[in-house]
Amino acid sequence: MNLTLSSSGADFDASGTLWATLDSQPPDVDVPSRLARIDLETGQAQVVASISGITHNVSVRGMAIAPPANCGGSGNDPGTGVPGGGLVHPVPGPGTPMLVLVGLLAAGFGGRHLLRG
Repeated sequence: MNLTLSSSGADFDASGTLWATLDSQPPDVDVPSRLARIDLETGQAQVVASISGITHNVSVRGMAIAPPANCGGSGNDPGTGVPGGGLVHPVPGPGTPMLVLVGLLAAGFGGRHLLRG
């Protein structure tokens, strides 16, 4: 494939096939984004389709085909070994005390601004 590309995005499907979007840059700006299958052994990209329906040369720069493995909670938790713990762990957000503090600070600064005005 002899193309000048500006960007691309890639993702594996559920069967392990690697797919990519390919976007042109000058001098090939009128070429639409393409969908390619990547051979994992050779690294060769085989264009299988043109991505249509995109007007004014807006490019497709990323893609997602299948959810990451273990999003369903299957597998064992690597930290505890608990079956069904999965590999996805929630990230805790700010607790109630932190949210109250941020709210009070925002109210204080807002009140000062109103008193000055």
